[in-house]
This record gives sequence, C-alpha cells and structure tokens, in this order.
Amino acid sequence: MQETYGLSADDRFLFKTTLNFDPSVWEVCWPLWVGGSLVAAEAGRQADVDYLVELMTEQGVTSVYFVPSMLRAWLAAEGLEELVELRRVICGGEAVTAEVVRRYYQRVGAELHHSYGPTETSIAATEWVCEADAERVVMGRPLGNVRLVRFVFPAMRRVLN
Repeated sequence: MQETYGLSADDRFLFKTTLNFDPSVWEVCWPLWVGGSLVAAEAGRQADVDYLVELMTEQGVTSVYFVPSMLRAWLAAEGLEELVELRRVICGGEAVTAEVVRRYYQRVGAELHHSYGPTETSIAATEWVCEADAERVVMGRPLGNVRLVRFVFPAMRRVLN
C-alpha cells in the first residue's frame, strides 16, 4: 500500500471504520507507520456523512477509505467542495460502479482509487486509479509484493470457454 500510495508524515487519515472490518488495520496503522496523523470520528457518528464532511474539513483530512455504499451516501452530503486538503479516496470492500465514479468526479477533486482484495490477501491486492469517464471499474494492477494468478474451478471452465 505504501509503495502505491506514498502516504507521508503530512497525511491525515480519517479513521471511521469499525475494528471488526479488516481495512481498519491499515486505516489505523498505515498513517501512524509513516508518521502521519489519524483523525478519529466520534463513536456512533461514523455513518453520519454530514458530520464526516465537517470533521474532514476542520481537520484537513488528506486520505479516507470508504466502501462503495458509504461513498454513495457521502457523495450526497453538502460541503464536499470544502475538502481542499483531500488527496485520495480509496474505495473497496464491495463492487463500485462506473456511475458512482462519475458522480464522485463531479463533486470531488481528489483522486479516487478502487482497491480490491479479499481478506485472505491482507485486505488489498490490486489498485486502480478510477477514471472519470470509465465505462466500467476494473480491479487494477497488483500492489507491491502481490502476484495475480488466474484460477478457474474445473466446473467453471465450460462456462468460461
């Protein structure tokens, strides 16, 4: 993740993910590992998109992770244009649609990254910088130290061929 995104001591990552969800591991540890800051949302308010936008603006958040359903809700909030410090939004954990990507770039100036990877691959395995005019969202390229292998169950071969 660090090789791909290059977080620095200047970064302020929003922590709003429950500790039961695997991305919370790098949401907490990653910015601290590089000397950055963690901006913690108040307990019970992690899904309040208006509060999150206000907190992100006040604290100068530069990075945040959203699952696509939360990203859709966040995009409906007021004040996104005030997030002048925001550099990157990482989105994963569910399928993200091209329509959400288009709406994102209509409202937000920071890069949007699609991160894919099952829990068994240490949370994220691939990354793609979303393109505003993309017709579909792809898995992207492997993160550092990741190799992608195509595996097809024998029963699926006849469906795929």
